Amino acid sequence: MSRLSKILLALLCGIMVTGAGCGSQEPLVGSDAIPEELATTTEVKESETAKAASVEDAAGLPQYEYPDKASVLYEVNNYLISNVASEYEPADVCIPVVTVTTMDDSNEADIVVYGDFYVFNYNLNGDILECVSSGDYPGAMHLKKTDTGYEVTSFDVCKDGSDHDSSAREIFGEHYDDFMKVFETVQGTSRDEQRKPIISEYVKSNNLSITAYQDYGWDPVKLD
Repeated sequence: MSRLSKILLALLCGIMVTGAGCGSQEPLVGSDAIPEELATTTEVKESETAKAASVEDAAGLPQYEYPDKASVLYEVNNYLISNVASEYEPADVCIPVVTVTTMDDSNEADIVVYGDFYVFNYNLNGDILECVSSGDYPGAMHLKKTDTGYEVTSFDVCKDGSDHDSSAREIFGEHYDDFMKVFETVQGTSRDEQRKPIISEYVKSNNLSITAYQDYGWDPVKLD
């Protein structure tokens, strides 16, 4: 082989080696890298998760609060929501209906509210509050005055069934007749008449876009 041929061959090998070296400098996809198509899928899933969370937040409703925070009934309603309605399956909001027959506040260490205590639990469906559970708890709630308001100390509830009347007489004592007059009325239409303004006030005070409430099997009741 001539000297010129050897020089040309050497130059050709140098070019080939240089090309191979550039090839080895191409960026490699590591084990923790996300391919473009998977990255796009991940972004979509994250977007869907954020959207679902946003919808869940939008469906959340504020807890019901009795309008007069200085009233004994403010704590009565809070107690029903926290300690009675909590025994049911979770719902979007509990809005109690309390019918007081007599209140004895002569002793601040033992204020007694006699009456009918009813809890209604609702889920929001569109712009309608659908009642999913409810319960009636006639009896006497005992509270004490505190530096910040009131605190429930005990709740005496009438028994169900055949024991209802005897337990009501024991709990209400001298107020039994007054209780029975109200209880018989509230079992009819008066409780439903109470619900509408209570729910309407709740919707208005919280600036909610709820237009009605509905019991299972019944037509929606339009709010004021």
